[in-house]
Amino acid sequence: MRFVPVKSREQQAVPMLHWARDLLIRQRTMLINAFRAHLAEIGYVAAVGRTGVAGLLEVVEADDDRLSPHERETLSHLAGQIRDAAARITALGKRILAWHRSSEASRRLETIPGVGPITASVIVAFRLGLPPRR
Repeated sequence: MRFVPVKSREQQAVPMLHWARDLLIRQRTMLINAFRAHLAEIGYVAAVGRTGVAGLLEVVEADDDRLSPHERETLSHLAGQIRDAAARITALGKRILAWHRSSEASRRLETIPGVGPITASVIVAFRLGLPPRR
């Protein structure tokens, strides 16, 4: 039988930050894909990436007659959720960065070329052999 040390609440909380951030990123991607699909159905197609989504958000938020009231209302809900998810992802990213700055091991890992604060903090958070949750 393999025994593992009991983890502290801190050791449990840091992976939770990463799991929550990962979940929100996946949800934002789903929202953006649905948003793009709905707008494509009515003739609004934009470039892939942030600039494309920003352009579509402007179409929905514009005070003109390009969209019917029902389309605008429905798409406004999705736009709000996209913005809310982005804000929450940013907030969790800041908390992860704060934890990274307080962890000597995470800061040392960041000195490796190509390893940033998120990757370094993931490595340290999961160093006890816990697999990342998907």
